Amino acid sequence: MPTHVLVAAALLLGSPPEDAAAHARRAEEHANEGAFDAAARELQLAYSLDPNPFYLYGLGLLAQRQGDCLTATVFFRQVLSVLDESSLDPQAKATTREATLAQLDVCAPETRVPAPTPPVDRAPPPVATSPASTPPPTPTPASPIQERPPARRHAIDRVGLGMMITGAGVTIVGGGLLATAAVVDRKADSQPTAQDLYEHNLRARNLGVSGIAVASIGGAVLIAGIIHYAVRRRRAQTHRQTRALRLQPLSFAF
Repeated sequence: MPTHVLVAAALLLGSPPEDAAAHARRAEEHANEGAFDAAARELQLAYSLDPNPFYLYGLGLLAQRQGDCLTATVFFRQVLSVLDESSLDPQAKATTREATLAQLDVCAPETRVPAPTPPVDRAPPPVATSPASTPPPTPTPASPIQERPPARRHAIDRVGLGMMITGAGVTIVGGGLLATAAVVDRKADSQPTAQDLYEHNLRARNLGVSGIAVASIGGAVLIAGIIHYAVRRRRAQTHRQTRALRLQPLSFAF
């Protein structure tokens, strides 16, 4: 795979320092020329400046491309060991962990150590028994096949949408109270007695204060819903981009 995939993924999962990005770009040039050892050295320098787990993932892919699955397995396991302490967001960590486990499965047949052959003991000859006294063999229960759950689709942000609808409704109610306060205040001038004038003015003031408070609360809930919706939408876009970058290296060749 071209190393520009590694550079793009590192930029997406966390903006690296300029020096680290420069080393990653030089690794791309070396990899495109077939100089895998030089590309690996550049990625190691990039990781020393910016401990992004994706650089270790790229080192594992370089070793895997050269047929060295033992070294590739070391890098992939190192990715898993530092992933939780990295600065990536939870969704990027989950995507990187899934891609790394998939590459470990690819290398598993080549790194598996065969089990030693047990020594053969000279057992005494079996004692002949009658067929009636021999119990039937107990069938071994088959272990259930564990299937990986299907990938979760990004649903609509119901929380953010609900907050926006609720905030808009509460804001409308607050506006209605303010409008009612204005109507009551206008009617106060036409009251025949001072007592009626005082009561209308008091009612108008209470309605106005309540309207301002309710409208403020509704506006705050509406703004919080908009922010929540925007953040969830941004995370969904980041998830799709990182998933595309995770799948793309499998279809490229150095």
